[in-house]
Amino acid sequence: MRSWGKGITVRYSKHAFRDSRTGRELVRLTGPGELSHHPYFYNRMFTADGNKLVFAVRRQGHSHLHLLDLTSGEAVQLTEGEGLLAFSANLSPDGQLLYYVRHKSIVQLHMDSLLEKTVYTTPDGWVAYDNPGLSSDGEYAITVELRESDQLNTREGWNQFEAQWASRPRCRIVEIQLASGESRVIHEEQCWLGHPQYRPGDTGTVMFCHEGPAHKVDARIWLINGDGTGLRCARPQQPGEMIGHEYWLHDGSAIAYVYRRQEHAGLSSAEVVDPETFMPITANAPLTQQVRTLDPVMLQERYVMDCSPYCHFISNHDFSLIVGDGQLEGEGFIYLADPARGTEQVLCEHGTSWKSYGTTQDAHPHPAFSPDGRRIVFTSDREGLPAVYMVELG
Repeated sequence: MRSWGKGITVRYSKHAFRDSRTGRELVRLTGPGELSHHPYFYNRMFTADGNKLVFAVRRQGHSHLHLLDLTSGEAVQLTEGEGLLAFSANLSPDGQLLYYVRHKSIVQLHMDSLLEKTVYTTPDGWVAYDNPGLSSDGEYAITVELRESDQLNTREGWNQFEAQWASRPRCRIVEIQLASGESRVIHEEQCWLGHPQYRPGDTGTVMFCHEGPAHKVDARIWLINGDGTGLRCARPQQPGEMIGHEYWLHDGSAIAYVYRRQEHAGLSSAEVVDPETFMPITANAPLTQQVRTLDPVMLQERYVMDCSPYCHFISNHDFSLIVGDGQLEGEGFIYLADPARGTEQVLCEHGTSWKSYGTTQDAHPHPAFSPDGRRIVFTSDREGLPAVYMVELG
C-alpha cells in the first residue's frame, strides 16, 4: 500500500547544518532521495504568515504539490495525477486557493477541501507555454500560449532555446477572469513571448518579455494595457546590452532587473556570453553587472547598485533586501544585497549542479523570500536529487 496520495500527510525530517563558507545555519526541508523544488521564484508560495510552503515532489515520473508546515515538518499532499506543470503553482492573495497548470488547463484548488475546478483550458492548436501570472486582487490570470505547430521538441531543453527563438513562433497573451472562466486574447504576434506579470494593484498594466538569448532579442521588457492597447517597449536595448529576469516590486512602483554588458578584446557580447544563462563564457572579460529599476509610467531607468552575476534574483516586500543566485564556477552562492547601501554579502553556498532532471529548471536555486522577509528558500541538488533548503536571516 502506497504511503502517499492526495490528502495524505507525510512528515519530513528537517536536517540542519552549518554552511562551510559563512557558518550560517541552513535547513534542508525535504529529502534528497526524491526530487523536490519550490514553485517559480516570483510566484506566491508561502502562506501569508510565512509558516507554510508549497513545494513539488516528483514520484514515479509525475510531480505532485504539497503544503509543508515549516514548524512541524508535516506536509499535506494537495494534488495527484499526471501532467502537472510543477513550477506553475501560485497561491491566491488570501491563501485560500491554489492555481496551477495541468496539461493544458489552469486548475483552481481549494486549500481546505482540496476540491479542484478547471477554470480555463487552452484551445486546440495552442500550447499552454508559460506560468500564468495572478493579479494582486486574485481576480485574473494572465498567460502566454504558443501555436502548437510552432513548438520545437521541449525534451531537448536548452539545446532548442535559440532555435525556438529563431523560429519566431506565433504567441499570444490571454487574460482569464478566474471566477467565470471567461477569457480574451489581448495581444498576439510572431515572436516568442514569456513571463506575463500584472502590475501589483493595477490589472490595467501587463508586463511580458520577448524570450530568447539575451544577446539576440530585440528588447526584453514590454508593457501593454489590460485591454490590449498601448503596446510599448519598456526598455529599448542597444547592441551588447543584456537584461534578464525582470519582476515587479511588491508595491508596483517599478520593474527591477539585472543589466549586463560585457566586452572582451574586441569581441561582441554575443561571442562571450552564454545565451541560456546570460552568464559570461570568458571569465576574464570585463563585465558590467547591475541591478536597475524602471518606472512603468515615465519609463525612466534608475541605477540601484553593482552586483555579482545573479542568474535569478528577487527582492523582499519593501525592496530593502535582494537575494540572488550565482552560477559561474567558484561563485555558486546565494547572495544577499542591501540596495539602499549598495552592499552585498555571501549568505551561503547553494552548491547546485544546475543540471536537468527532465526539465531545465529542476536544479535551479530560484531563491525567494518569505512574506516577512525573514526566511529565504532555494533549491539545490548538493546532497543528491534536488531538495528545498531554507536559511533564516535572523
